[in-house]
Amino acid sequence: MCETMKEYIWPFGQLNLLDEKKYIWAMTKQMKEKFESTSLAYKEIEQWETVIAESISKSQEFLRPTLANEAIISLRDASRCLKFFHWLMQHRHEGITVKGQPISWIERALNIALSLSYYFRLDEAQRKKYSQVMSSSKIPWFSDMVNEEITLLSESFQKPAQVAFHKILKENLFVLFFCIVTETPMILVGEPGTSKTLSLRIVLDTLSYHNINDFHQKLKNNHFLFRVKPLHCLSFQGTRDCKPSAIEEIWQQAERYSSDKTMTTMLLFDEIGLAEQSQFNPLKILHHLLEHPKIAFVGISNWTLDAAKMNRMIIHSIPNMSSKDLENTVKFMFKKNVPAHIAKNIENTVKIYEQIIQDTTDAFKPNGNKHFFGARDFYSLAGHQVVVLSQPADTKSLEGYLRNFGGFAETKSRERLQKIFVNILRLQDDELNKQFKLWTPVRCVQSNLTRKTITNNDSLQIHRHCMIISDENYSWQSLLDYGVLNYKHIFLFGSCFPHDTYSNIANYSYLNKIIDCMDTGKTVILNNLDNIYESLYDMLNQRYQQRPSEVKKKGDNYCRVALGTESRDCRVDPNFRCIVVVNKQDAYSPNMPTAFLSRFEKQFISYRNVLPANIEKYHYLAENMLRRNFGNLSKLFCGYHKDTIYSALLCLAVQKATEPQDSKDDEQTETPSLEDVNFDKAQLEEKLLDLFRPLCRPEEIVRRKIDEDVQFHSLVKKKKMEKMITDQQKSAKDQMLMVITNDVECNIPLEWDHCTKKIGSFKKVSEFEKKVKDFFSNTQVNKVLILQHSYASNTENLLEQVIIILQIEHNLFYRVADNQNANKLIVLLIHNQESYFPLIFRRKWKLVYIDHLLSTKSISSKDLTNSVADTINKQCKSNLVGCACRAFGKLHFPRSMDCLNEKKRLSDLFEKEEFKGCEAIIEERLKILLPKATRKRSIEEILRDLSFQNDKKEAKGPFFEKYQSIVDALLILTFVNILLVIYENGGFKVLPNFCLY
Repeated sequence: MCETMKEYIWPFGQLNLLDEKKYIWAMTKQMKEKFESTSLAYKEIEQWETVIAESISKSQEFLRPTLANEAIISLRDASRCLKFFHWLMQHRHEGITVKGQPISWIERALNIALSLSYYFRLDEAQRKKYSQVMSSSKIPWFSDMVNEEITLLSESFQKPAQVAFHKILKENLFVLFFCIVTETPMILVGEPGTSKTLSLRIVLDTLSYHNINDFHQKLKNNHFLFRVKPLHCLSFQGTRDCKPSAIEEIWQQAERYSSDKTMTTMLLFDEIGLAEQSQFNPLKILHHLLEHPKIAFVGISNWTLDAAKMNRMIIHSIPNMSSKDLENTVKFMFKKNVPAHIAKNIENTVKIYEQIIQDTTDAFKPNGNKHFFGARDFYSLAGHQVVVLSQPADTKSLEGYLRNFGGFAETKSRERLQKIFVNILRLQDDELNKQFKLWTPVRCVQSNLTRKTITNNDSLQIHRHCMIISDENYSWQSLLDYGVLNYKHIFLFGSCFPHDTYSNIANYSYLNKIIDCMDTGKTVILNNLDNIYESLYDMLNQRYQQRPSEVKKKGDNYCRVALGTESRDCRVDPNFRCIVVVNKQDAYSPNMPTAFLSRFEKQFISYRNVLPANIEKYHYLAENMLRRNFGNLSKLFCGYHKDTIYSALLCLAVQKATEPQDSKDDEQTETPSLEDVNFDKAQLEEKLLDLFRPLCRPEEIVRRKIDEDVQFHSLVKKKKMEKMITDQQKSAKDQMLMVITNDVECNIPLEWDHCTKKIGSFKKVSEFEKKVKDFFSNTQVNKVLILQHSYASNTENLLEQVIIILQIEHNLFYRVADNQNANKLIVLLIHNQESYFPLIFRRKWKLVYIDHLLSTKSISSKDLTNSVADTINKQCKSNLVGCACRAFGKLHFPRSMDCLNEKKRLSDLFEKEEFKGCEAIIEERLKILLPKATRKRSIEEILRDLSFQNDKKEAKGPFFEKYQSIVDALLILTFVNILLVIYENGGFKVLPNFCLY
């Protein structure tokens, strides 16, 4: 604020304690006057008037310094406390006995009002101090009386099967009930997994039209004489895109419902904390809406809001569960008495969870993220353990632990987890290692997807949605090769194409596709869709609404999905599964929202941990085989990576596992069984060499004198396609072709121009998808489509999206029986520019390295060891003519000579049939002179000398361009010598048959 404005500031401050007490006394008297002076309630309040006012004043005085922001405490709290007290006195009932002491109704009402307004916003330590202040010398303590009220009221609610009514859940129900029936705005604030959504579901179910009468009877049995109305709830999903107009619209809609006096109308604002972060500042509108609301309002948040909003609502700050609550939660899930051995297992489960959460090292806190694991992980583990322990199965299985406490890349996390298991479960090292090898991350993901949900009402839901933490952008695709994911699943990627990046239309399209998957029970894989994840929080929470019906039917679960500024209820099929793929850096970032992270089973996937032990054991052998044949692998193969050999082994293992299967389509929906795959040493080496030979860089073959005979491919042959392309077309239904090159994009041959398209020319993903679909449609004449991409590190997401789209469309086309022999081939041409494209073998792709795109013939590495003279036979006639003409240009002739005519004679010498003998004489002369000019060295030796000279600064450009340049230079110099001899002896006229000139 500028200095000139500061003189106009008026600090109102706050009331001093004396003035505040006077206000509270006056408010208490005003509340008393609302009752008839002859009523029993009026007389009782008159007797307790001093106690009521002093209790509220003490509460205000205690909380102001205790809470972090004292601005949250105001006379609004005193007003709400008296509102609760007044409502309770209107529903006067009998007293109760707590710890042998009788408690009258007015004391019960005061305790409930104080707890709702003050007690529940404190943490455990602060609650203890508050109880001491409010109890003074009284027995029982304030906290004991409140806990008794909570217990009595919680007994009146409907109890869902296999849900433990632990302390936190009871508190949530208690606060929700009184705030809803008195239409007092409130907010539940707690970490993920603190039963916020569950408690709301229970309240909605209990106060429904179907159950309201039963609820009234239970209230009466539990010493409450409340006649409450059925509850009608309107829901709103908060997101960072939320706008105030949407909040105002849903509020007005709720108020219109409130005109029906036979029911209570409630507005549920889920994830209100996310809405606070919106750039539109939508919660500002709540300031006046919450002053005197005509409806009940409940907000749910993982963190506190600003003081201006918190001051207008009842706050329930939900504490974390104690060890006793955790144990009771698991025990409650058993319908029968818990045997001693199961009780011990439950105790161990709690101990393991607490040690993981309370671990002081950073083993379970990637990048300092203390909330990587939380209560939801424990609940899921508890449900799994109950199912396992209730059945005659292997009770030593670590499946539940490794599924719910996975997601780490570091070995120290595994070592720390193993140490915890040894200390608590008393497992031997051999048994522990066996379990870790059995329940690999891939196996855990597979178990999550393939286990069928038990449909009985009393069964536990132990399948959360799955988060795949991908080591690299491509790592998660190993699950496709493995068969854990398949092309029947729906893949949705956040578009990396330029015009889609900031498009809301694309977000709506993705949400509608997800809603369709929810309704039809499909599995959807989401990647790079950060803009819409917040809209799916209710679905990911899996606390679905159940639509009331006389007969429960399949698929009556519903959840909210936010669509922009609105939200709608969507049906969720029991078979629906959601997988979210997240990059390792994002998942481990402290900025990753805890509310999002906590909703998933998390598994870390890399090519190094997807292989079963029987395949992984070949890694060292495979690496040695390749080094023995090729030497330095990272130099020889462009993009060689730590995952390259692992991906090759996975690819070979899958091929071997599926060899016996004779399938007419390319579904790849069944998981190939890799556990029984083994390789013969000679067989493994042969297959590895077949994979890696087409990927060798010729300059490294020359530099390192590698004995392996390698065939270097070219894209085109004069006037026809290279055999490599035609051969690949024969197996186009199995694999597409991925060509990796260091050549520039402009070197694409003219023969391919009609069927070549640059990926960078597509501005929207819809344009790209249309192009690919059109190619695969039967009306297309072209059999080959080349897609060109210049690879850089900032385009890796785009390229992975392109690869997935191509794989999906390829599968869709070739799984149709009539298309099996269509031979339509996709060629993905990747140009390495700023960085190398990671060399990863994939089930759907054949990988080939082409050094020079304009090469017209394939060359073997053995050709490089031949002498220069031997290369003449491999040179095309046009190249010999060109070299001869360039040599002619280096000669100096008298002005009297017709140089153009002489040059034409030279060309005819190679091109006309009648001069065949002369051409042979010249070629023979070349073979004699070239060895002398090169000192009988081979092309390989010449290139190696040049590479060593340029070792510090490697010359750019394709290797075979350099190769051809050296050959041409030597031919030109030799032609110069030949032409000099010819012209020194009379020129072409002295040769036979040249007289016609």
